[in-house]
Amino acid sequence: MLTEIQGDEARIEQMFPYMVNTVKTVGPNIRILSTGKKVIHGIYVRWFDAIAQAITEPSYRKVFVFSLDGKTTIGCITCPSRLKKRYQPIMEEMMETLNIPKKAAEEGIDDE
Repeated sequence: MLTEIQGDEARIEQMFPYMVNTVKTVGPNIRILSTGKKVIHGIYVRWFDAIAQAITEPSYRKVFVFSLDGKTTIGCITCPSRLKKRYQPIMEEMMETLNIPKKAAEEGIDDE
């Protein structure tokens, strides 16, 4: 989800602890499992893994935040927590595929 919040590496780094704290405070029985940061194909990414209570059963989530065209972008991949062991490596690979062609990012090209 591309937000209207200004975002660059410094702002994301500053905002991320507040984001995680808000999720822990407001969310329904959320347990943060891990947090991290890395550069993927030249894109600075902050992420956290969590278990949260959904309507029917707990869910495992990988939430990641990065900058796109100077705006903060938030992604979330979710599966039932009982399938975490199976899907966690797949979610890691999905996050690792983040790649924004420089030309498209510079020109604001839309893939539609």
